[in-house]
This record gives sequence, C-alpha cells and structure tokens, in this order.
Amino acid sequence: DGLAEVEAVRVPHTGGPSAPGCAFVATMAGTRCLLGEIHALVATGFLGSTKRKASGLDSSRLAMLIAVLEKHGGLRLADQDVFVQSLGGLKIAEPAADLALALAIAGAFYNRVLPQGAVAIGEIGLTGELRTVPNIEQRVHESLRRGARVVLIPSSARMGTLPSQLSAQKPKEGADGQIVRVGTIGSALEFLSPAQRTLEIEPVPTSAATRDKGFPFGKRRDLTSIPPNK
Repeated sequence: DGLAEVEAVRVPHTGGPSAPGCAFVATMAGTRCLLGEIHALVATGFLGSTKRKASGLDSSRLAMLIAVLEKHGGLRLADQDVFVQSLGGLKIAEPAADLALALAIAGAFYNRVLPQGAVAIGEIGLTGELRTVPNIEQRVHESLRRGARVVLIPSSARMGTLPSQLSAQKPKEGADGQIVRVGTIGSALEFLSPAQRTLEIEPVPTSAATRDKGFPFGKRRDLTSIPPNK
C-alpha cells in the first residue's frame, strides 16, 4: 500500500479553552518549519533549592527567561519549581521559542491561558525586549497553514511578502489569521486571560423501580439502620 502520510501537528482552535502552561511555536529544523508544543508546570518549592528542569529545551535559556520574567514581567519564581518540556520528542534549542516558553511559564504561574489557536514566535533579550528571528515569514505562513488563528510576533519583524492584518490590540474573538505585534515581554503577558473551568456532567441511568423521590442515583437507604463500627 506504500507509505502512509504522517499527520503534522496542528494548532487546535476549537473544542474549549487552552490549558494554562501550554503554548505553540513555529520552529525551524534545517529548512523545514515545524510546529512545536511547549508545556510548563510551576509548583511551590523551597527557597534556595528550587528545581528548574527542561526536557527537549535549552536549560540555560530557561534559567535566563525565568530571570527576565521576574525582572520585567513581575513574576515571583524564586521559591517555585519550574518544569518545561517540548511534546512529541521535538528538540527546540533556538531563541525563537523564547516567547512561547515565557508565556507557557507565566500561564502556569498565573493559571491563565493564551487565546485559542495562538502561536508565539520571538526571541527575548535581557531587557525584556522582543527581537525578530530568521525566517519569520516562513514561520508565520506555516502557523497559519496549520490552523493558527493568532500569531504573536515581535514589533521589529518585517513582513514583506505575506498579507498581514497588523494590530496593536488584543485579537478579536472569532477572527482568523491575525498577526499581532508585541514589543516587550510585559505587553505579551497581557494576552494571557483567566482560565475557565468546564465541568461535563454525565447523567446516571436509573431505574424507576429502584429510584426513590429526591434520590435520583438509586434507592434511599436509612442511615439509622446501619450498625456502628465496633
């Protein structure tokens, strides 16, 4: 039957809100552009012995980004354990993933989420400024082709061949293919919104013969008839 086509990673933009600590980035693997998913977990640790663990990501850039988030983002991570990973075994070692990684950490810390279908691309300097990265047009094009609804890029990025819908405001709900420019990590954190919990309740089937009034999950039991434990 030949070789089966491998389905590439797509940016989910339906089916509920994003999860806190989750961000997508368009990364380069040679001349190919791939979408990577970054997850972050921030948990309470012990001051002076906190853990910073990275799987599939550069641990030295993780330490730098934590310092930038504390200095220019207002986060207090000195007593927090930070764990980050790149899903699917993808190795991401380029600075273009700085923005996505920083937003994932901040989202996990604040329990906030990015807009549905968002992709973040950009390098973060020690001053908190966002800088452009090579092949920015290819990264944006691939993100939109893979289902992204919002692509966050540095303000200094030059978009010459792609039709762009540039805006300095937050993306409108329901709009597709928006390219939003941000200048600093502080302004990028404004795109994080509070996470909404959704509770799915599945009805429990009951029988009319065993259902008692006011107790839809089964026959009512008289608790006074239960003998006490000896």
